[in-house]
Amino acid sequence: MALSARRRFEVLKALLGMAEEQGSVGLPDAASRLGVDVATLRSVLDPVLYLSFRSQSDGELIDEADAFSYDEESKTLSVDSAHWLRDMRSLPPSPISALELDLAGLVISQSSVRPDAALDAALNKLEPLVGVVVVHLPEPPCLEAVRDGVEEETTVSFGYLKPGAMEPTEREIEPYKVFRKFGSWYVYGRDRDDRLKYFRIDLMAEAAMTRTRFTPPADEIEVPAEFSYAEHLTRVSVRVPERFRNLLEDDYTVYGVEPAGDGWLSVQLGVMGDERLDYLLVRLGAEAEWDDPALQARRADVARRILTGYET
Repeated sequence: MALSARRRFEVLKALLGMAEEQGSVGLPDAASRLGVDVATLRSVLDPVLYLSFRSQSDGELIDEADAFSYDEESKTLSVDSAHWLRDMRSLPPSPISALELDLAGLVISQSSVRPDAALDAALNKLEPLVGVVVVHLPEPPCLEAVRDGVEEETTVSFGYLKPGAMEPTEREIEPYKVFRKFGSWYVYGRDRDDRLKYFRIDLMAEAAMTRTRFTPPADEIEVPAEFSYAEHLTRVSVRVPERFRNLLEDDYTVYGVEPAGDGWLSVQLGVMGDERLDYLLVRLGAEAEWDDPALQARRADVARRILTGYET
């Protein structure tokens, strides 16, 4: 049974969760509950049992596979209760590795629009090793003015630069609701042409309240579960090693992938918001070659900003 990369991850996460919750789980039972065959489930599990790698920062061998053990005869996956992730009396990772894990988790947590209880629990276990770490993801400059407009029931004027546009357009809206979704801040309101629209706040410039008051709608405004956001995506092009294919295709809007020779790919992506773009720049690391030189410089600035808080 062939599974997509995303489905394999979902199955693996569910399997490890069963073992964690019960102490052990039989693969035949787990396979039945997850809707896959035992052979497929075992192939998904194998990397967790046998894969190790070395830290890029200090060369330390990172091998967390011993948190779980598998008995071939009984086809049972068990949890090692003495592993450091479950029992802090066991040997923890080095301070550098713990900090790397904590920092990566905090960036993912603060960039997400949905809570993740499992990630929060992992961060709580890492906190005693590294102390309290604060990752600052800056809010867009115009957010405060828009929020003031909502609170004061006053229209807001601003320049708005859509992705791909050469010049901003002057706008004035009645702002009804500010919310965060898809990694960006938005405002929902009525434009001067009397149409209700969504505006991405990080695309605004020089936002300011006017002297024009308005009466907001009487009904509560619900944030939509989803809406068309293709026009808000920032298009970027990057060259990456072939092994990055699944990562990009699973997590981002991909407009095109072409072989670039010697095991490399040329990829055109759509990224939602500055926070997601900054995360992508750091996530792909130094191997990625960005077509836009400004993105190369931006990656260095983002990495420098993140690391500044940890310099002694």
